[in-house]
Amino acid sequence: MCQILKTQVRVLLSSVHQIINKLPATKQDLNKLQMQELIKKYNPNSKDDLLKLQKDLQYKINFFKLAYPNIINQVEQQNQEQSSDKEISNKEADKMLHNSEIENLIEQTDEEKNQKIGAGTYIMKDGKLVKGEAIKREFVDWSNWFAANVDPEDLKRHKELMDRQHFGGPVWQGKGRPKSIIEEENLYAPGEREMNPYLKNDKEPVFEKVKR
Repeated sequence: MCQILKTQVRVLLSSVHQIINKLPATKQDLNKLQMQELIKKYNPNSKDDLLKLQKDLQYKINFFKLAYPNIINQVEQQNQEQSSDKEISNKEADKMLHNSEIENLIEQTDEEKNQKIGAGTYIMKDGKLVKGEAIKREFVDWSNWFAANVDPEDLKRHKELMDRQHFGGPVWQGKGRPKSIIEEENLYAPGEREMNPYLKNDKEPVFEKVKR
């Protein structure tokens, strides 16, 4: 019974190995590490552990079917072309269990985790942190009145968003920015003074006689 389980696990391992090799380069290393950690948790001579591993591998394959259906179809088509009875050799599955490349990746990951990351500017490049290659923002030396020191890229994206949503509208076509409160006419400025009514030389009204 244990030997049958081992064969089934090898078949599942081989399927997972084929699927991982078809994944994008950025996803392959992570999935290989996850598979290596998964295999190390179980004892290959224990029936219970083999059953758990078989269940986890099947779950992994089901996940790949949902996430990468096109890759699954390619793998199944390739298996049909290679072998009509779909028999997979034990050598390929053993290669997955004792893959030296995966071991090297694990050691390399451990070394990277142990490295101390100092202060500085970093950028993610090929899945690794590279120091000193990130684009630095230009310093803005003007006032922040009207949000003048906001990131120009943010302002540009915001304007494009407003244009796509037609917030400006045809009313504002060809017109500049509305005046600020500082540039507007002072509506509360003191007006022209009226003459003192006591100093006015108004003549007394003259009424004409009307003949009836």
